[in-house]
Amino acid sequence: KPCHLGKYTMTALQKIEDLLSEIKPVRTKPNVYITSIELYVVTIPFVRPYRTAVGTRVHQSNVICKINTNVRQLFGFGEACPVRIFTEETIDSIFRATKEEIFPLIKHKDALDVDGIEQLLAQHVDEFHIMAKGMINMALWDIFGKYHEKPIYECLSDSVCHTRIPLLYPFGDQSIEEDTRMLREKMGQGFRTFMLKMGCNQDIEYQLRRIQNVQKLFGPIGENIFLVVDANQGYTMQQAQQLIDGCQGIKNLVFEQPVRYNEYQNLKKLKQQCLRHGFMLSLDETVQSMSAVRYALEHEIGSVFSVKVSKNGGITNLRSIAKLCHAKQVKCLFNSMAEFGIAQSALLNVIAVTPNIVDIGHCFMSTLRFKDDITDFKSLIDEQKIVRLSKKPGLGVAVNEDKLVEFSCKYEKLA
Repeated sequence: KPCHLGKYTMTALQKIEDLLSEIKPVRTKPNVYITSIELYVVTIPFVRPYRTAVGTRVHQSNVICKINTNVRQLFGFGEACPVRIFTEETIDSIFRATKEEIFPLIKHKDALDVDGIEQLLAQHVDEFHIMAKGMINMALWDIFGKYHEKPIYECLSDSVCHTRIPLLYPFGDQSIEEDTRMLREKMGQGFRTFMLKMGCNQDIEYQLRRIQNVQKLFGPIGENIFLVVDANQGYTMQQAQQLIDGCQGIKNLVFEQPVRYNEYQNLKKLKQQCLRHGFMLSLDETVQSMSAVRYALEHEIGSVFSVKVSKNGGITNLRSIAKLCHAKQVKCLFNSMAEFGIAQSALLNVIAVTPNIVDIGHCFMSTLRFKDDITDFKSLIDEQKIVRLSKKPGLGVAVNEDKLVEFSCKYEKLA
């Protein structure tokens, strides 16, 4: 029968044919589930030895995981960065936890249900294994971003806060002469923010001369050059107070973790001492687990939280910590655990959507400190030592699987 549409008339059959011709075929994507996990221990030497309060390191060994799915060429990478002197987890404990506790829980699970798997692991895997769980979380976010053809930062938020971030470069606990040589070299390369490691050398007067030397060489700290002083828990309360008071007259210094992580009352006093001088107190080892972060925020310990994607348990946890800090008007310094390009990329995706960051350089120089890397993360760093966001989906970097095998000293596949 005729179908009347305004002044036009057509048969019902013609109308249906016209409608059908306008329908575009819908591409359906298959369900994605976890089929296997590959674990690697990757060891890469530093360009130069790195001396901190707890010893000298000449290489770094991290655990890399590759989560495979039932969809061909859809997989994700994660990284755990255990440093026994800073964390309780070890390479062996991460391997064991992934093999015996994590994989049995998540095999055949929906690989796109990042939050669901995060909650599952939180319920059934001990908080001790925060780095092992964080490694899995990074890999799942990598899969999620690749599946949706978006960088992770676009999956985390509709609003991007930072597209270019200046780098920080750390110096070991070394001599004034070595500081001077490295400062001139790194300033010439474009770096403007530096971290001076302390705590190994217990001579506070000498450490004060190191700080004064920086200002003498390159002008007022906080103008052309920025400085973080990190003792890695290496000092007593009396030494920490002497160090902070000795910097009176210097502006915009950041003092990081001068005393033990659980000296809460002392850290609170040091925060007030820093504020009187116009400095900031940063917490690192004090704020690893989510419960520790909440405690420090509730008791107003620290002006800055030094956050790390592996130390803090992956992208989901780090994003939550940054939001909690923002609500309490605490700023974040995005730091690293001597990471390879996978963890650095995960860190970069979170800082991109974090408004409350300290206005200095952040630790995205990690791959520059090694003789090689298993990713192309270095390609995101320009000549001015600024890292820019990748527009590639997932983590935003390519993993060189030939180098992954070359630098691996241990491998196991869980399937």
